[in-house]
Amino acid sequence: MDVPLLALVTAVLSLCTAAFIVHSFPWLARPRLGAETIVLGPGDTPILVVSDLHLGSRRSLGAKVVRLIASGRFKTVVVAGDLVDERSGFSSKAVDLLEKLLVSGARTIIFVPSSSSHDFGPLPGEPLASRSERGRVVVVPRAARIVVEGCRGSLYVSHGDYASRNGVLAHLLDTALGRLLHKPFTGVVLRRVLGAGELDWVVHGHTHLAAEHGHLRIISTGCWVQRPHESMQIAFAAVLCRRGVLVARLYTL
Repeated sequence: MDVPLLALVTAVLSLCTAAFIVHSFPWLARPRLGAETIVLGPGDTPILVVSDLHLGSRRSLGAKVVRLIASGRFKTVVVAGDLVDERSGFSSKAVDLLEKLLVSGARTIIFVPSSSSHDFGPLPGEPLASRSERGRVVVVPRAARIVVEGCRGSLYVSHGDYASRNGVLAHLLDTALGRLLHKPFTGVVLRRVLGAGELDWVVHGHTHLAAEHGHLRIISTGCWVQRPHESMQIAFAAVLCRRGVLVARLYTL
């Protein structure tokens, strides 16, 4: 291979590699992720945050989430992406499915869809709200910032694929960096791109890992589906206002 051809091949490979990296990690090109603010009243807590139900998969245990909601312990339910396993077009059927989660004491469902390989797409450009006799459903693309009246601190919820589109790669990065640096890659990136403050919590899914990093105020909420290549980590986050400050805790089942 002559020198000019070698240089051309090297340049093409370099461009392909750069394009792959930027595509895989969207925050490298756009280091800020806007979040839609949703204000809740004091009576809208406690808040349940779950993710990665993968409804439609024969390996999904999403029915357990419905029973958890039906327990009446939570007033607001937030689904942090991968509600359904097979990606399909966004339509009124998506809202109908979310309304079915309005059971028992839950009166508000907030859905922050995945933008990668599952859920519905393309996503609406702006938040979509629907209200019925059963309650209200809010669909927020990309990220939600949830504020509770009279409570300091915010709850940021995003699926997590803005940090790394590929869920398996996100799982590996969080596992490796968690062991080496005691910091989760996905959560740290999300805190930065969302501009989360000192009292703010960041809760996400995508990695299928159930982990709480209290000192960083980061929680990843596991998954409700069995995969051949990973263990199933069933978990959810509970969020409430305690002594005027927003607090969150991870619960595993």
